[in-house]
Amino acid sequence: MKVYYFSAKDNIYKIFQVLDKLPKKQKEVFLEIDAKNDFFSNKWWLKLVLEKAQDVGVKPVFVITSPKQEALLKIFWVNYIWKKEPIATKIRNAIFDFVEIFKGNYFSHKHSKLFKILIVVGEIFVLFWAVYFVYNLVTPKTDVYIQPAVKIKHLIQKIYISSNPDNVDERLPVIKYYTWEFVKVISVKLPVKDITYLSKPAKWLVKFVNYSTVWYSLKAHTQLVTDDGLIFRLDNWVYVPGAKSPNEPGVAYVKVTADKNDIHWQLIWARWNISKWTKLYIRKMYVSIWKKKIYAVAADDFSHWELHPIWEVTLADIENMKKYLKSTLDKNLSNYIKTYIQQNIKDWYGLVFSGMYVIKDMQYFIQAKPGDKLAYLPWSLQATIQFSYVKKSALKELFKKYLENHIVSMSDFVGWNDSSLQILKFEKVFPNLYLATINFDAILGYDFEKDYNHIKEQILEQIPGLPIDQAKSIILSYPVIAGVEIKTTNSLNRVSQLKSRIYIHIVK
Repeated sequence: MKVYYFSAKDNIYKIFQVLDKLPKKQKEVFLEIDAKNDFFSNKWWLKLVLEKAQDVGVKPVFVITSPKQEALLKIFWVNYIWKKEPIATKIRNAIFDFVEIFKGNYFSHKHSKLFKILIVVGEIFVLFWAVYFVYNLVTPKTDVYIQPAVKIKHLIQKIYISSNPDNVDERLPVIKYYTWEFVKVISVKLPVKDITYLSKPAKWLVKFVNYSTVWYSLKAHTQLVTDDGLIFRLDNWVYVPGAKSPNEPGVAYVKVTADKNDIHWQLIWARWNISKWTKLYIRKMYVSIWKKKIYAVAADDFSHWELHPIWEVTLADIENMKKYLKSTLDKNLSNYIKTYIQQNIKDWYGLVFSGMYVIKDMQYFIQAKPGDKLAYLPWSLQATIQFSYVKKSALKELFKKYLENHIVSMSDFVGWNDSSLQILKFEKVFPNLYLATINFDAILGYDFEKDYNHIKEQILEQIPGLPIDQAKSIILSYPVIAGVEIKTTNSLNRVSQLKSRIYIHIVK
């Protein structure tokens, strides 16, 4: 298992870089991010990484070391595993905890009892460890990791989806769809008199510094980004010469203009006022973002037209905010449904098609009225979303029957690739009756869980005491096995003599 590690100082761009370079066939990626990284204090970053992983077609699994990490990942129903703490660290922490007892210049009767108890526990632990060490020394352990040979059967079938399958009299198979609803709240804080007032953002001069030997020609509107995510764009083309020596970088000056939003789509507003010497990196350019070979610095403090504007709320502002919230809900409605299902019911597949979901009971909430003197309007929209869905388990049963008629034996069926489930075509036939073309991938191969041919027993009879290479050859002679790895504590690099000390693991 390969784990990609990110330190406390690594930013989200480095995670994106790793995800972009993953092999196309890779379905799962293990990410270990230092618990002190700002990543675990920013739900938006986690959402961006999950969306990026979905785009590249991989399932992220986080390797965690603290409850704080676990709490954040549980909110989004993200897969994670705990990293085992090294035994040396556990011992060190135990010693530190024990030393806490002796703080001060006294040793109470209570602490004396605790000390005796800890001594007894320590003696038991040492005895157990010694016995375990001798046992492993005398009887080496061998772990055999088997990779089954599998193949993917791509299944495509037309089915009917109905709210009342019992009344459908058709040749094609039919499954039932259900309806569900949930409440979605959208909160936003936008400036009065619309965002168009912010069309005069900060504009000032920056100095490009190029430590590489390459000349760079940057076109107008090229994006620059600060460490905290503020975006600025070049006003004009600029040519940045290469460095003459390591201590004499290439230099060029150009004016930049701030964007309205940062990389998280939050309004920049007063944060436009970056200070002199603030560094700006060329967005999405590896040599700038990660290598730091070329970047810009603010030539002076930035400023914009007004720092503390106060506007008067009007009826037009209120109507504009209502339109904005409603358009946001309409634009992201299908994504809200998919996210709700992903976080709550993994067995459901949402039918996010026209006519299969509606908005109900929509309400606006505002904490201002016409005439109020405010710079921003705090708004929220609450809507009940009703959607239709089918159960993945029902689809699997349907395809399982299909497999029974198209392969020799159901013993060849191992499982499903859940991520392959897709409705390719969805069309209405009659009210409450739809025709759908479904895509699903079945995984076929030998089921080592049932092991109906007793292959694991045969292997345990053949390999005890053999050299590792010879044992591998015997195991790979079985057509149902695609690969094998053997690890042993035997100093002669042989399989353990005792069958009870040989452990077979099936790698899925």
